[in-house]
This record gives sequence, C-alpha cells and structure tokens, in this order.
Amino acid sequence: MTKVGTMKVTALTEHEDGSATCTLDLDDKTAALVHELGLKLLLYCGATGTDLDYVFKDILGETADE
Repeated sequence: MTKVGTMKVTALTEHEDGSATCTLDLDDKTAALVHELGLKLLLYCGATGTDLDYVFKDILGETADE
C-alpha cells in the first residue's frame, strides 16, 4: 500500500446534543488531496443533481431501502 500522507486526530469533543467536534492535523500533501477530492465531489454532485447526503448514505450502505 502506498502512503499518501498523514492525518492525525488532535482533539475530539463530544457535545450534549450528541454531536462532536473533531480537530485534525494534516500534512500539506494530505490537505491538498482533501481539498481536491472534496471539490471534485461537490462539482460532480452539483453537475448531476445528486444530493450529498445521499452520496454519504450510499457510501455507508444505507441507501438500499430508499
């Protein structure tokens, strides 16, 4: 497996409402890749009219019943 870069969780705070805040430390290479892939995802979803929530549910295998 090829190492791309590093991403380290530096803080994780759980909130009373059940949500959480996660702080990450990324090296420059990983940060650039995250930006590139995130932008690509947004552009593809926008161009195809695909809802981002649907995409994430599909990745997690939660769309079989929809």
